[in-house]
Amino acid sequence: MRTLDYILCDDNSIFLDKMKQLIDDYNFKYNINAYVHAFTSYGKEFYEKMYDSSPQKVYILDIETPTKSGLDVAREIRKFDYQSIIIFVSTHSDMARNISMDLLSVLTFIPKFDDFERRLLLAIHKIQEMMKSKNKFIFKEKETTYHIHYDEILYITYDSEIRKSMIVTNDHIYEAPLSLKACYQRLNHEFKYSHRSCIVNKNRIKKSTKKQIEFDNHKKINLISDMFFEEEKAH
Repeated sequence: MRTLDYILCDDNSIFLDKMKQLIDDYNFKYNINAYVHAFTSYGKEFYEKMYDSSPQKVYILDIETPTKSGLDVAREIRKFDYQSIIIFVSTHSDMARNISMDLLSVLTFIPKFDDFERRLLLAIHKIQEMMKSKNKFIFKEKETTYHIHYDEILYITYDSEIRKSMIVTNDHIYEAPLSLKACYQRLNHEFKYSHRSCIVNKNRIKKSTKKQIEFDNHKKINLISDMFFEEEKAH
């Protein structure tokens, strides 16, 4: 299960393939669980990916294409998505002066013909450092590093047979080689023990009774203690 999507758009297919290869090689070298989507235009397929529910996206956008400006696309992205990372590329190095970096929350601008490979790899490395922020649950399993946003997590339980914690999100269950206590220590204050064998994301709870917790995606569990129920009722 990948947790990071790179979305590239450049009308030069040779340059696009070069970017994709650099990113794929970096991910392979450092065992990063990611996927690269490459587009030659800001068309239907690009927009389908832009609006899908991928948890974490990195956009690398060509500013100038025959059909549309990457600047305009970035403005569209920021209308509904303030979390994804945006990087601009262009053949014109002076374009950087015309970009509202702060307004669009752009990570960096990379000129295509000015030490591009090194600059791109530095940007990718910076992205990985950003992924280690306090808003993500990070663990490694079978040589793959997973980055899961806290707000994706519904609850976590422990499977004693395989000796792993089961991290449950909307559409996937991750198996982390960690104890439940170790998981709890990596989480923020929005996570609480609902039961001695379960940790829940309080932000994702829709309602709870003495016998059951229902999450905002309608998933239900019965791992709830009297103490947790009384605390929830008091709030």
